Amino acid sequence: MCLPPVGWQGIANAREAVGASILLLTIRNGIEVSSITKHFERFSFAVLGIKDSYAGKPLGPIPVEKQGDFFWIFFTTLGLAGLMLVRPLKSDRLTKE
Repeated sequence: MCLPPVGWQGIANAREAVGASILLLTIRNGIEVSSITKHFERFSFAVLGIKDSYAGKPLGPIPVEKQGDFFWIFFTTLGLAGLMLVRPLKSDRLTKE
């Protein structure tokens, strides 16, 4: 079985489709990597032994291995708390329903 020859336009369209899918995967991956919930999930799954590679391990080395996720959670929480101190909510601006 032989496929018909593809012209330059077909090749250009295929490149555009591949480039667009790579861009979408890169954006999706960037959002997932920066997500605080993803870091919390990774850290908690490791500490609780839900992930197979951490099941049965002693608790001591796990936080050392997952310190990147821990620091991401810690500094995000610290940053949000700092924003609340710098820009507190003003109760007179809140609407009453």
